[in-house]
Amino acid sequence: TYIKIHHALVDGVSGARMMASALAQTAQEQKPPLWAQSYGRAPGARSAKAAPGLVEQFQSAVLAGRQILPGIASGLWDVVRPATTQDWAALPFQAPPTPFNVEISGSRRFASQSYPIARLKAIGQAASATINDVTLAICAGALREYLLVQNKLPAKPLVAMVPVSLHGETSEGGNQVSLLLANLATHMADPRKRLQRIVQSTAQAKQRLMEMPRLQKMAYGMSSISPLGPGMVTGTAKKYPPFNLVISNVPGPKESLYLNGAHLDEVYPVSIPTHYLALNITISGYRDTLGFGYIACRRSVPALQRMLDYTDNAICALESALGLPSPSVSHPLTSTAAKPPAKKRVAKTETKKPAPVVRAAKPRATTVAKKAPAKKVAKS
Repeated sequence: TYIKIHHALVDGVSGARMMASALAQTAQEQKPPLWAQSYGRAPGARSAKAAPGLVEQFQSAVLAGRQILPGIASGLWDVVRPATTQDWAALPFQAPPTPFNVEISGSRRFASQSYPIARLKAIGQAASATINDVTLAICAGALREYLLVQNKLPAKPLVAMVPVSLHGETSEGGNQVSLLLANLATHMADPRKRLQRIVQSTAQAKQRLMEMPRLQKMAYGMSSISPLGPGMVTGTAKKYPPFNLVISNVPGPKESLYLNGAHLDEVYPVSIPTHYLALNITISGYRDTLGFGYIACRRSVPALQRMLDYTDNAICALESALGLPSPSVSHPLTSTAAKPPAKKRVAKTETKKPAPVVRAAKPRATTVAKKAPAKKVAKS
């Protein structure tokens, strides 16, 4: 089943909730399709008579602006200030140019893979990091190897834009999200130090974000992504990208779900690449697994399927650096059987074939025609 909803209507968390509500929790339960369900009256919907006039709307906008603008100004200063002394802080327009920050075409390629949440939680516990920090470190390791193979790894660390859900502060649907910038430390070869740098970067950004009121958080997030617009129009986003890519982690349902009796095995998120953001990584949870979804422009980001191998390598590298055991199969799926390892191909060397044995042909038996006996002629 493939579900496609425009991002202007819902964010990742709202989309996951809609998916869960459209599916059943038992194999026997039947539900109508997503488009036939009734979600009731939208929160805050008003009748035509109660609709506010232009003056009231203008007054509300002015009041909201007075509440939001001071927080944005102080928030930007709190972000810029540590960047002057700490190299782990992430700032807009400090991201280096990469092969991901180019114009895209209409061609797409999608690659995905699932991992047990318990495996990633073990890494987080060993490094005193959250599951979100661990997923960022895994993506950073995969991105580093991908760029190294192409000999295009920049000296400066990549910067990711990370959406932060605000649904815990309100019961409303739609888009309730803010944004923060994370230093991925792709310039560091040590996976453990890379994870520590990511923890420092996200902790500082989250601390400042959580101190803002909800409206200021949303406005701050929009102000962080707004510099991308002029860069797209002028083309400067290729050389001076505000960030290199978007990495989102969307929590999903913890229980098993069904569709007309069929069990939902896995969930893979398919997000949106855009101009100068040719690669998008979204992680989605379902039951006891996390699904990594990579989507990119096929022409701008070639060989995207290799990111799955690099993701495996990044997880194993973190486990090795933290002294954790790695499973024999690098990505055992909890919902489907792991594939057996591929058979090794043995290189064949050319050897001279023995000359064929030539056997002498046996002479064929020939039959000689017997001459007829000479007739005796009587003498006269």
